[in-house]
Amino acid sequence: MPKQICLSNISSRSDLAAQLDVPVAAINLVSLVETTPCRTEACPLPSVAGNRQRCILCSQTWFPRDDMRYRRGHGLYGAQFLRSYGGRSSPPSACCCENALCEKIGYSHAGMFRFPLDPAQRSEAVRVLGIKSPEARKKIIEHPKQFMVAPWHYHRRHRCRKSDGSWALRREAIYRDEEGKSFPFPPPNANVQRFIDEEIPSTGLARGAIDDTLPDWFRILVRLQEASIRSAAAGDSGEAVAQPEGGEEGRAPTAAGLVRARPSAGGGGAFPLSLTLASLITPPRRDIQKRGHPDSELVVELRDELRVMKAQLESAFSRIDGLEAEVQIKNKELIEVRLERDQLKQENSHLQDLVAQLEQRKLVLSYDDLRPDGVLADHDFTHFPDFESNDAFLDLINFAEGCAPGDGLCENLVRYSTVSMEERRKYHEAMSPNEPDDMSISSDAGTDLDVIIAEAAEAEAEVEAESKRSGPQRKLSWKTEWLVYNFYVHANMKMRRVGALFGISPWLVHNIVYAWANLLCITLDKFFPAPSRSQMLRAYPKSAIKKFGHANIFLMLDATKIYTDVASMKTVNAILYSAYKHNSTLKWLAGCCPIGSFHKDSIGDAHGGSISDPFATRVSKILESIPFGMAVEVDKGFMIENDCALLGIICIRPMKKLEKQTQQSKEDTALTQKVGKTRIVIEQGNGRMKPSTSFFERRIKIQQIGLADKIFHASFLLQNFKLPFIQGRDDDAPQTDRPCLAEIRWYGATDDGLVDVRAEPELWALESELDRWHELRGKTENARLSDVKISELVLDEDWPAKLRKKSHRKYCTFYMIYLRLHHSFSITL
Repeated sequence: MPKQICLSNISSRSDLAAQLDVPVAAINLVSLVETTPCRTEACPLPSVAGNRQRCILCSQTWFPRDDMRYRRGHGLYGAQFLRSYGGRSSPPSACCCENALCEKIGYSHAGMFRFPLDPAQRSEAVRVLGIKSPEARKKIIEHPKQFMVAPWHYHRRHRCRKSDGSWALRREAIYRDEEGKSFPFPPPNANVQRFIDEEIPSTGLARGAIDDTLPDWFRILVRLQEASIRSAAAGDSGEAVAQPEGGEEGRAPTAAGLVRARPSAGGGGAFPLSLTLASLITPPRRDIQKRGHPDSELVVELRDELRVMKAQLESAFSRIDGLEAEVQIKNKELIEVRLERDQLKQENSHLQDLVAQLEQRKLVLSYDDLRPDGVLADHDFTHFPDFESNDAFLDLINFAEGCAPGDGLCENLVRYSTVSMEERRKYHEAMSPNEPDDMSISSDAGTDLDVIIAEAAEAEAEVEAESKRSGPQRKLSWKTEWLVYNFYVHANMKMRRVGALFGISPWLVHNIVYAWANLLCITLDKFFPAPSRSQMLRAYPKSAIKKFGHANIFLMLDATKIYTDVASMKTVNAILYSAYKHNSTLKWLAGCCPIGSFHKDSIGDAHGGSISDPFATRVSKILESIPFGMAVEVDKGFMIENDCALLGIICIRPMKKLEKQTQQSKEDTALTQKVGKTRIVIEQGNGRMKPSTSFFERRIKIQQIGLADKIFHASFLLQNFKLPFIQGRDDDAPQTDRPCLAEIRWYGATDDGLVDVRAEPELWALESELDRWHELRGKTENARLSDVKISELVLDEDWPAKLRKKSHRKYCTFYMIYLRLHHSFSITL
């Protein structure tokens, strides 16, 4: 049905689009065919290309729509992307992809690309193109010449324009995509939206511009419509129609665009054949005006652009004012962490210089060189600052107390390469006894060092009796082997260089490093089990209580990524590749208590860099070491609320902005600030570990991933021998004779800035525990007991384990009911 529109009353492009009921972008795609008039009876307007030989008033099908059969190009990004363009008789081939954005762009009249000839490369190209249908993949792989790929699927640096304007692919030895992955062929996995934003020129309102002026061809239509109206009026009154100057009634129409006349609907006079478009659009003679400056039009355009830019700038300022204020943590604690990290890096560089001097002197080092008069004195070559500290640590992990001389654990280490797989299996079975299935956490773990040493020594004795081998006497003492391990891990030296310093082969260095990495993991796990709630509450930082108002934060969790070599196997590389780091990496999860101590269950195993933080948390089982009702503090990326809810744990996480949310609420902003300030502890723990373990400063070799996992675990546990990181500690507090993290967390020591909150159950107790506490406090036989003793009685009852059992049983019951209902419903269907 033709639209009855008076074109002379339309003043803007958007008004014309509204009258025609078409998108504004479709106005830019109108192309008049002056030699072909509209097929509708009594319509004087010329037809539009691709509009079924009709004008814009009689039909609106010159552009593709989303609901049409031929919908490709419905984004209306320009005439060059439609089916017909440049006088072609048939449309070009469509892209074979399944991308909605590609269909929205349309056709490429400047050339298409084929798939690689090599079958393996072709299969990989089909995969990266994103074709999910197995049938479509099979057809493309079997008949590649029948399918084409649009040029916008290729990265900008992989394609170029020829002299004739057509597309061509560049010839390169290796092609890299936006994520850094390498291919022997140009990969069709570019960002199509980026092509739309950056490479398609904007015209009119098609891409959000503000030009709302009418197109030039619109004046032609207005003149033709007005002339038709005048002609119809003259025919009805019987007056002759004025012929244009030089026109003759019998003259044939020219190719320049004569419009054939048609009788009017009312049977009036005919429109003369000799009336040309040029004569119709000739404007009336204007009055003589003063000649303007030749650059006046340019000045007007520049003023319009300036007005637009001012409006955009004001909009940007208003948006910035509405954005969330980012938390800037620039306090004293963070500055101290950075200073300590820079200092450790300087010390490591100093160690490298000292090693070079030792090699020039051609000395063979030993453990005695750590003594005050030795060549290694006053230099940080180990995890501990001096000879006495190293000696005390080695005596501790040797488990020689109560044993005959020479029967210590470290004194009888078996070489890593000489232990068979069967012996290793028996060893791990002996060191990993079956755990009770009560989901409880011992409250006495770590309180009796003698019991731990006795248990470990007994287990080691059984294993050593089976795996002990006879052979030549060791070339190095066991304490010197500890120094070899530190030179490789702590000082970041290559095995060949370490072997030259100690007069041994690199193969022996390899055996020593692997043996000591395993030894440290086993022994330190014995010393640092998961702390009980009593141990956690007896030394809790005041700053955390001040920030959150409770003492329930049990763990602060974070992820650490270390770079690795690029694997040659694609499957391994896909597992290790991190889209965030754009490199091959290993990811670990590590958690600490509010003062920075780590325990054996708070350090996860190594995973490939492709794993997400929530999934890594789920498979690591770190959350299971947190008692029921306690809290874990994480970063924004750890969306683990559901996993915590199943275990009865509180997840404290900064809230992300919701969709279409320009500014966070006051409560969410306050939570983000509190978490940002208290999470400095775990960030400081990561900052301590990496400089003190220079092994992680270089890329990890693929064949050393297992060794790196052991070193990572042991290095974090060794941080427990350092001083605690206590926020809000008084500057005037003594800095000497302070207890280490392990002594505070497991053996009852304290420090400035810490408080024993066991006497205040309102800060930590669950509702059941609080009721029980008041019940015990009210009994007459407990009148002489202090509040701390009452709290210990409540903690010994282990309410978190009871509640977790109850919650777990309830969850399992609901899950079994769900499975039965689902099974019954499936049978019914």
